[in-house]
Amino acid sequence: MAVSEVRYVPDVTGMMAECDANYARLLKLLPEVGSRKLSVTYPGNQTVTVLFEVLENFRYTSSVRISQCAASCDWLRLPSMVVRLYHDARMAEVVNAEHMRQLRGIYPYPNEQMHQTDEKVQRNLYLGEWLCYCQRHGHAVEEVSLVDA
Repeated sequence: MAVSEVRYVPDVTGMMAECDANYARLLKLLPEVGSRKLSVTYPGNQTVTVLFEVLENFRYTSSVRISQCAASCDWLRLPSMVVRLYHDARMAEVVNAEHMRQLRGIYPYPNEQMHQTDEKVQRNLYLGEWLCYCQRHGHAVEEVSLVDA
């Protein structure tokens, strides 16, 4: 009895819709595509800082590193990813996550790095969830400068 092998077929339409939504979410958090700090409160009143750092800013594309920092989590690797914004297509996709360079659309499974077959899709879905959480529970961290009167 032969076992039929089911191949993974990426949902390109769904992936493009998620990238469109992520672009809109990012522009709400970074209206001028500039670096920014957000303070985000998690359940249990744990507050962390989410950094949005512009790495490249061109006419049609920008690259933004989004990373989370918390002084109380030295033992845990906190999320970090680089997101490319395509301004002409109004899309944003994860291009580098957790020090992985250029995510592929499909990975064979099993593989040495233990990536899922749809790793790129999962990273973009995670970005969407993370951005939604930042929108609901984050607030801008503004530095106050004292002015002599």
